[in-house]
Amino acid sequence: MERNNSHISMIALGAALCFFYVINILRRKWIQSQIIRETHCEPAALGSKDRLFGIDVLLQNFHAAKNHRLLELIQRRFQQYGNTFRVKRFATPFIITCEPANLKAVLSVKFKDYGLGSRIETFGPLLGHGIFTSDGEHWAQSRAMVRPNFVKDQIADLEKLEELMLVLLELIPTDGSTVDLQDLFFCYTLDSATEFLFGHSVQSLNQLRSGVVSGEDSFASAFNYAQHAIARNTRLGFLRRFVRDHKAMRSNRICHNLVEQFIDKALKYREDYTKKTSGDEERRSRYLFLQGLAEHTGDRDRIRDELMNVLLAGRDTTASLLSNLFFMLARNPNIWKKLREEVATLNGCAPTYQQLRNLTYLKHCLNESLRFHPVVPVNSRKAVSNTVLPVGGGPGGRSPVFVPKGTIVFYSVWAMHRRQELYGPDANEFRPERWADLRPGWEYLPFNGGPRICIGQQYALTEAGYVTVRLAQQFSTLESRDSGPWEEALTLTLCSRNGTKCRANKIQCSKPTQHSKPPPGNRKLRPVAPRSPPPAQSAPPSTPYQAGPDQQLRPRSSSQGSLSAPHAAIAPPPQQLDSFASFTSRMNRFCSMVSQMSARPSPQPIDPGPSDVQYSSPELLRTSESDVPRLPLENLQELQTALFDVFWTRYYFLMPIVSPEDLTTKSGRKSEPLRQALMAYCLQSIHYAGLHDRLLSIQLGSISLHAGENSTQAPSLASLYVAFFQRALGTNGYYLMYAEPSLVDLQRHLFMAAFLQNSGEYQAAYNMIGVAMRLAQSLDLQHPLATRATTHEAETRHHVWWTLVHLDFQCSRFLGKRMSVSLNDATLNTPLPSPQHPWPTSELGFHSASVSLTVVARKMVEDLEHHARGVSGTTDRYTQVERHAHHLSREIKGLYRWRDQILEANLYANITLACNVYRPDEATTSMDRLKHGQNATLSFHEAPALTLQKTLLELQYHDIVLWAHRPFIQFPSRGLVPQRSPQADIHATTALQHALTVTDLIHQRMLYHDALYGCSEIYQYVWNAVLTLVGFMLAYPLCYWFPLAQQHVERSLPIFEGAGTINPIASRAAHRTRYLLGRVSALIELLSSQSSAFGNRNDYQMVQTDDHIETENQQSVPFTSEEDALWSFADTVDPNTWSGYCHEISDLLMDVPEIHMGSTY
Repeated sequence: MERNNSHISMIALGAALCFFYVINILRRKWIQSQIIRETHCEPAALGSKDRLFGIDVLLQNFHAAKNHRLLELIQRRFQQYGNTFRVKRFATPFIITCEPANLKAVLSVKFKDYGLGSRIETFGPLLGHGIFTSDGEHWAQSRAMVRPNFVKDQIADLEKLEELMLVLLELIPTDGSTVDLQDLFFCYTLDSATEFLFGHSVQSLNQLRSGVVSGEDSFASAFNYAQHAIARNTRLGFLRRFVRDHKAMRSNRICHNLVEQFIDKALKYREDYTKKTSGDEERRSRYLFLQGLAEHTGDRDRIRDELMNVLLAGRDTTASLLSNLFFMLARNPNIWKKLREEVATLNGCAPTYQQLRNLTYLKHCLNESLRFHPVVPVNSRKAVSNTVLPVGGGPGGRSPVFVPKGTIVFYSVWAMHRRQELYGPDANEFRPERWADLRPGWEYLPFNGGPRICIGQQYALTEAGYVTVRLAQQFSTLESRDSGPWEEALTLTLCSRNGTKCRANKIQCSKPTQHSKPPPGNRKLRPVAPRSPPPAQSAPPSTPYQAGPDQQLRPRSSSQGSLSAPHAAIAPPPQQLDSFASFTSRMNRFCSMVSQMSARPSPQPIDPGPSDVQYSSPELLRTSESDVPRLPLENLQELQTALFDVFWTRYYFLMPIVSPEDLTTKSGRKSEPLRQALMAYCLQSIHYAGLHDRLLSIQLGSISLHAGENSTQAPSLASLYVAFFQRALGTNGYYLMYAEPSLVDLQRHLFMAAFLQNSGEYQAAYNMIGVAMRLAQSLDLQHPLATRATTHEAETRHHVWWTLVHLDFQCSRFLGKRMSVSLNDATLNTPLPSPQHPWPTSELGFHSASVSLTVVARKMVEDLEHHARGVSGTTDRYTQVERHAHHLSREIKGLYRWRDQILEANLYANITLACNVYRPDEATTSMDRLKHGQNATLSFHEAPALTLQKTLLELQYHDIVLWAHRPFIQFPSRGLVPQRSPQADIHATTALQHALTVTDLIHQRMLYHDALYGCSEIYQYVWNAVLTLVGFMLAYPLCYWFPLAQQHVERSLPIFEGAGTINPIASRAAHRTRYLLGRVSALIELLSSQSSAFGNRNDYQMVQTDDHIETENQQSVPFTSEEDALWSFADTVDPNTWSGYCHEISDLLMDVPEIHMGSTY
């Protein structure tokens, strides 16, 4: 009976366990189905025929790895199944991806959802529990211990690299025999890494020099085999438990024994850490890394593990990079030649850290090598909880993908770096020039990303750059001695299976002389071999050409004033559109070029700043918090209420990113800094508009402002809104803003960025937007919420994200910098209006129309820059310009489609989006121009807010069209006379016509409307137009458009002067416009006295613009006569007369930063 009861109990227990197991499975499936439904996930494509165990994939991997084709196999699978697919390896599900958005999610956005999985089991025997093998708190501690050893001072110390370089150079034969540079690079980086870590090198280079053959017991051989075993065990998965590799265990033991002897010294240092002896400083410099670890811990195993981890990265990463780079350099002699030309600027001296950073083409070569042959081409993470990848599911691969807990997400950097949609049709070619204007995001991951980004990447790049420069200084040519293709040797890093076999031809010449006292920061170079003088460099445009001993100077024209060349080369098409700053820089370079060709001395610089600016934004913004005024609490609350009311009625359409609920105290403690930022923005706008004296709710005459503690002046209204701004900015010092960012933080940053833009502080605004962009990415703002959200929350996120995009676009265009915000992975819609689906309010209508215009313009810019990169270097410069011009004629249609959609939506009555029709020979007055459309420009019955909205939208459109065409305003280059390009002339004239339209539009509106008064954005648009007109006049003063352009510059001056001295943008623009008008008058007098062409013009046939000519008909525009072209004046004027004129123009505009345009004008 008892036996029966025992059996029944066992059966009941088994049944209960089965029941709970089934319940647990069902519960897990239910939770997963809920996540899938809420996030709209779809499964990724299946990349395996064996659905149960994936044996077919495993066998294919082993076969491909054996034949050194594993990376190629993975890339083919992406081409076959899509950029994200799923497979199985026995019971473990895998998701394979090469999507940048997915890598961003795994490595950054959802970092906490993933871990390293079983990496410790495969890496642990060699590396132990270190920074590369641990997770969680242990990893955080490891990173904190290792990071201080990679500070700039440590990386910038290049003395040891030069000592090892001398040995490396001796090992490269100069008799024409073949050398495997890869073996030398691995020895070099092993020596430098052990010197850096332990204070003593393992002397592998010296062993090679002595003819010592490394056996299996050498550290290098043991380290190599240990890594090979790790890579094999990783591919085996759990099957590694059935493979017992005694050689691998012996190799691990050899590596550990070497490190142990240095750990003894580190622990001895820890014991004597507080003692100060004369020898301490030397030991600190030699044992810095060991000492740094010893100061953190006395655990022997912990120190050994961290040393092994960093040794792996320090040796293999740099050596693989150098090997792959020189494999390609040996096969591309033109790239090697171009690299040597840049290195020749060092005049044979060993480079300093800063000089390395300034070698642009060297960085391009390193970047391209890391793209083409990424050092860590594949990696993986294991999901530690149920999570979601943003893309990869569904038939098109654009839906989210559910990632169950326990799934391995395997990602291929190799395949991602070779995607043609990311890097162009030549993605499978080695071309460093692509990096001249390429600024990738998550699609480029040579050193991983997110919190686990490689902390030693600057050390690796510095070492690789230093070796490359020194070899380029010593060897004139590299010749590949490997006729076969590059084959992968994939362990923990990637290098060439067949090595880097080449022949290096050494430079033969006399030794360079040494400076007895090298300049600070430069080391005296110990020459190891003679070198030749640097190759001849082409003179920059501003440098007079010097004839060599075997050359003849081109005879000058008999006329003193003739500087033209019969076949002067046209400027190449720009690879990015002209920003405000870069167009000014082009003007400066042209003036500087002409001045340097003049024999007259340069005049003294003029004062570029206005002397009557009432409130200097930079000075106010740099005041300390103790210097700013304060309001009594009661008055502050009253002012806050009044400012918010004005914001909702007058300025909300510009920044519809908050609601009244966001500003209440119930929204949390972060709402107070947001209110401060909004008050600063609103009060500044009110002040610039002159409303502080007219709105009864804002008048501050009866309010007592308390001056700051250290202030010596009476407080002003400007200092009050600066005080609000600084208090809002002060929140950026709080840790929680970065650890737990919220939408309120982002809203505050946008108001502060708008405040800085209104102050004319575009560089500060650009940096502020960069911080906001990071916050937006942390909040995943560019995607709809995966969870359910209220309509208010969804709309707020939508408006905040697109406002960020818009402000970033404005700042980037002004400064000529890359845009911080990427739209590649954004999935939020920007619907355009239509008669069937109008916007509910004019405020949101303006915002959506403005944002949609920004998005259309950004798409146009990307297409133009991609086309410019494709055309560059393939044809002569004249053809490049013509092709670029024709491509713009096609791409500009996107803007015109946006214009037509806005007009069809009837958002605003009588909106002026068409360019005015001008004739170059017509003199106009303000009232004459009204015949273009009086109702379109003067709508007296219209509400002031609508007038302001409509005007800003018109100006934004005209400014973007102007910006797209302005690069074709061609300043004379070295020959001073640009070769004629009919299509470029059309585009230059289009830029002129839109600049004329902007000045006319604002001048007419401000004659009768005061709603535009004080708006900083309007003044900036007009100033952009004025600079375009002035640049056009400098480039083509003999053109018949000159008088009309001059007239409109004069017409713009009252616009700026009307703002008084309160608005910094208008005040500066007024000062500069007055000065430029004086220079234009001097130019007219100069041309009248020196050029007969100036007074004897023939009748001009009107040039039409892109707005009025269909693209397919533009080639037939009548440019048949010489009088019709936009010819330069330079061949008719004595250059000596230009000295003062050009230098003063340049001095005036020197406060605009110099921008490298990537092309010579």
